[in-house]
Amino acid sequence: MKRAFFIAVLALFATLISGEAWQRLGSEPIAYEGVEPGLSYTRVIVGGWPMPYLYDSMYFSPVNSVSNSGALLGLDTFRVGAFLIDFAFYALLIAAGAWTIRRLRARRPQ
Repeated sequence: MKRAFFIAVLALFATLISGEAWQRLGSEPIAYEGVEPGLSYTRVIVGGWPMPYLYDSMYFSPVNSVSNSGALLGLDTFRVGAFLIDFAFYALLIAAGAWTIRRLRARRPQ
């Protein structure tokens, strides 16, 4: 039980870091529908890996600034489903790593 809690905490931490890292790594131009022609293209930074779960809101958020805290304040768009996929991905990755290390230690002669 303690190990599962530790894996869940590490997975949550890795997921949140992946959202903040995209802020610094890059962005893509994206077209918003229904916006005046001069403003139809704006840069939107996606946050999270492997599934982007944070999006720069075109109404409230300052341009090119997406963050976990912005999502908590309602400034950025937060996708719960994509966040849960990221969390599951990191939890499985960490659990597989822990299982592999434990198996390798068990094989080692004492």
